[in-house]
Amino acid sequence: MATTEHRVVKRLPERDRPRRERTVGYPFVYPGMSTDGAPLDRKEEELLFLCGIVAPTSPGWPYYLIKRVADYVIALIMILLLTPVFVTVALAIWLEDRGPILYRQTRIGQNGVPFTFYKFRSMVPHADTLKAHLEDKNESTGPTFKMKQDPRITRVGRFIRKFSIDELPQFFNVLKGQISLVGPRPHLPHEVARYVLHERDRLKVKPGLVCLREVCGRSGISFERWVELDLMYIRCRSLKTDLHILMRAVPRVLRGEGAY
Repeated sequence: MATTEHRVVKRLPERDRPRRERTVGYPFVYPGMSTDGAPLDRKEEELLFLCGIVAPTSPGWPYYLIKRVADYVIALIMILLLTPVFVTVALAIWLEDRGPILYRQTRIGQNGVPFTFYKFRSMVPHADTLKAHLEDKNESTGPTFKMKQDPRITRVGRFIRKFSIDELPQFFNVLKGQISLVGPRPHLPHEVARYVLHERDRLKVKPGLVCLREVCGRSGISFERWVELDLMYIRCRSLKTDLHILMRAVPRVLRGEGAY
């Protein structure tokens, strides 16, 4: 004789039910969110506003022409306006330890071309030789090196790094056309050598002073998320996106958010 099985399904209270998560597919996926679904938070929604939920773009020559002219003009104006700051910072660095004022470093630019990258020196003169002894204290993921309490940083250096004043000489890199105002931050040769395949896509565009990383966490985000942000920018870059990034990045930099 056939029997009928009855199952009693207990309805969970609303607060105990698993939250239904949205699935967003690449290229509309937010960096750091897997395509099997994770809800957008406030910062993620802001990023989608910055880039726009659009298909991958391939900017034409007007974009590159306008961007280069804007880079040159703005960099020249900033260098002229910030001359008193340059002089003051240079004097403070020299008075602290009588060492070099500028720190020159080789970075990798567009299409893998190396160039000399300028910064105000924020560490002791022999900082590069000391780095090998600190590798086990690295707080960053991926090939980059970061320490919140890096003992190589000088007193003046800690202040100028907090507000990214040490980056101001890079306006000369912008003037020379080696970097742009907005674009992925350039990495060191040994860091680029450790890129996995998709990370090399960062080299397809000119590097920049600021990018989405400065909007979405700066030093507080992982290397993997940093790359994801850069790749999203590359896919969706436009003059409007650049302007949105600058408008949001500059106030955060001036407030010293996420920098060390």
